[in-house]
Amino acid sequence: MPWLNENRLLVAEDEASFAVMAKDMLTGMGSMLVSPVATIGPGG
Repeated sequence: MPWLNENRLLVAEDEASFAVMAKDMLTGMGSMLVSPVATIGPGG
């Protein structure tokens, strides 16, 4: 998918196995994973 090439992504997923699967899928499509995280802070 050309629109994913060289985009930096942040994956927020608390299920480790899904986060690894998402990382592999997204990097396989040309994206650069910034960091996998399990939680994000409150907004605002």
